[in-house]
Amino acid sequence: MKRQRPNIRKREDTGRFEVNYRDADGKRRWMTFRTRKEAERGLRQKLAEVDAIRAGVAAPALVEHRWEETVLQVEDPRQLRSLGGDP
Repeated sequence: MKRQRPNIRKREDTGRFEVNYRDADGKRRWMTFRTRKEAERGLRQKLAEVDAIRAGVAAPALVEHRWEETVLQVEDPRQLRSLGGDP
């Protein structure tokens, strides 16, 4: 299966511009914007974040945010301890 490239398309139902991309973990994400210019700016920003994370040079605040997202999804206290969080 061929991977889809990040793209911007105008939704006919809402008139908003939808941005589709894959995050650093390969998970498909999307955002919507009122204008194409805003959508292009948002896509550039997200792709820069993905590249920084993959290269290992992401800003500490961005890495911390992604760590918090992971920890918030953990239900087993033992797994949480292994990630460095408090049970």
